[in-house]
Amino acid sequence: MALLTPDAFLNKWKDRFADNDTFEIDEADLREFSADIKDSFVFLRDLHTNKVRGSLKIVRDLDFRAALPLSVLTIGTPCTVLNAVTGEEDDAGKVVGIKNYVLVTASSDDPDRLLLPADPIINLGINAVKWVLADSKEAALPNVSYFDPNRAKYELGETVKFSLNGYVDFYEPKLQLVKPAGGTIPAPISGLDNDANWRLVGGLSPSPLYSNVTWAQLYQLQGEEAFGPGRVYFKYDPTGAMPVVRLEALDGARLDLKNARQFNADYGTWDRGTFDLYNDQFVPDPIGEVSNTQARRIRPLEPAVSYTSVELANEEADYGDTVEAVGTGQVPTLVLRGGVTYATKGLMVNWNLLTDNGNKVITCKVVGNSPEGRYGGGAISVTGVDSDIIVEKDLFPDFGNAVYQTNGTLTHRGKLRGNGSSQTMLYSRGGVFRHLAGPVRLGGSVGFDVAGTADVLIKADTEILQAFHRLVDCSGAAAKIRIEGGSRYTGPSYAAGYVVVLTAGEVTLANGTYDNTLSNTAGAQLSGGTLILDKGTLVGNIVGSGGTVMLRNGGKCLGAISADIVVVNQNGDSGEPVDLSDYYTKVQVDGKVATVRTTIAQSTLKAADYTLDLADAGNIVPVNAGAAVTVWVPTDAAANFPVGTVLEIEQQGAGQVTVAAGAGVTLNGYGGLKTAGQYASVGLRKVAANTWILKGGVA
Repeated sequence: MALLTPDAFLNKWKDRFADNDTFEIDEADLREFSADIKDSFVFLRDLHTNKVRGSLKIVRDLDFRAALPLSVLTIGTPCTVLNAVTGEEDDAGKVVGIKNYVLVTASSDDPDRLLLPADPIINLGINAVKWVLADSKEAALPNVSYFDPNRAKYELGETVKFSLNGYVDFYEPKLQLVKPAGGTIPAPISGLDNDANWRLVGGLSPSPLYSNVTWAQLYQLQGEEAFGPGRVYFKYDPTGAMPVVRLEALDGARLDLKNARQFNADYGTWDRGTFDLYNDQFVPDPIGEVSNTQARRIRPLEPAVSYTSVELANEEADYGDTVEAVGTGQVPTLVLRGGVTYATKGLMVNWNLLTDNGNKVITCKVVGNSPEGRYGGGAISVTGVDSDIIVEKDLFPDFGNAVYQTNGTLTHRGKLRGNGSSQTMLYSRGGVFRHLAGPVRLGGSVGFDVAGTADVLIKADTEILQAFHRLVDCSGAAAKIRIEGGSRYTGPSYAAGYVVVLTAGEVTLANGTYDNTLSNTAGAQLSGGTLILDKGTLVGNIVGSGGTVMLRNGGKCLGAISADIVVVNQNGDSGEPVDLSDYYTKVQVDGKVATVRTTIAQSTLKAADYTLDLADAGNIVPVNAGAAVTVWVPTDAAANFPVGTVLEIEQQGAGQVTVAAGAGVTLNGYGGLKTAGQYASVGLRKVAANTWILKGGVA
């Protein structure tokens, strides 16, 4: 058995099987015949063109071409692609047809090659190579000779290489060029319209005529052809001072300078204009393609389109576009569209109200700030279910709410500001609102009015400035708001200047001091819900008829807390000591408490008439005198004991103790207002302003 060529195989077995009349073919012949068939197929397989280094490759599609092993590739290897599409496109039924390619060098050091080709670079040993169309100019470049002025003639269609102003480019004669007697053939001077003899047909520079233009890198973005119409060039400034400029070729010799585009890094788009080759600069088109331009619609890789109003630009906007307000006109209401970015560069606010109009608007962003002027930010309304909107500009309304929300998610960065005293900065009845950066100023407005299912987070860069109304008004059982950074009241004294008014829901004051002392109002008023002080300090009192106050992570209230409000101190869980001495009401503890007060303190011994002091609250006041003495209960103006305060007066000596009410104080007791004798005691409890009850007294 042996590896046989097709001819050798036929010759061998033609003779062996020539005549079988006498049954001379036995089993051994058949086994040998089968082995020869196998070995011959192996030989044919190994002779397959795709397995032979440097030979023609025939593949189904471009993915098969990319999968060819490097061991069978050399510079100059040809390849026929039966359908020049990707494997996925081929499977989907896309048909382009046969295209022939050749593998050429692709080194950046090779002046005959584009620096960055459309096809991926293949690292073939020490050589960088790439596939190009076999009939393209680039495939023929290694065979193109440099221009020879002493050559006898150049025919139409011939290509020469020529170095002009430091650039090696490729030229074709515009007519047959014949060397005159005693002279030379004229060299290319530009390859453009002013060159009577030569046409620029491609090369490393799209504009060899102007040596002051520096083209650092060139990209072929569209089309398989190396040169010709549709070729796209990018101009880069090596210093980074000038943005990237994009130019398209009109044909193999000219660039379309009137339709240049320059990259706008602010919006990730391409601005339209012209390119001045002489001065090496991009000249943008004036905004006013239409008179009284108020807005532009900016679309990636397309010229910006000007409009006489923001509304018109918005009507034409689609996913991925930017609507840029550039004029000074106001828009009463602008309906947001999904996937569109809105930007303002005008001298005043360009819209009073942004709204999703109840629609689901996602991937929508509002950016940029005009100078504030009177009202520099406008307002926003989010009511669409599942809307997801980002605002990165100031929100400062002309009138009404800066933010009105019932659904969706709204994320804000920038100044958040209220306005008049009859208005509310944030009115939320549902959805998620996140203010993540920027100052917060209430002006004269109510701050955050939350109810329903509102979920609000306010993280201010500096303390919130509260000037007139309450900072938070929470009235929904499922509503919750967390404020971080602290607040300070800066306005005049006002009866509604609370930090928090809470009837239901959850309010958290965190990471700062909340001080409304100048309002002469309690810090918080509760009739329900839960107020959480989480590493936050509330300076004023907490008044009201119900609700819960929770202290976490060192959070505290510096004022008194109403007896009708449940206090839950969780500071012990954080490892910090718990001090309950400031609370004179019944403290209900829902968790672990570090210490609980179980003893009654005793005031200093009294031996003469005495007026009760705040330090006596909750204590036993001992009196040891030889004759009768009087203990006076002061007015609230002199010593304002909290309502609910209890204390005990004890007669230790022979002198009887009479408890007497100061001017303006009501003292009620059954049986009398005196101690019964030595070692007897009477009890006092404050039940209202300037009103006390005495127990255990005699006449």
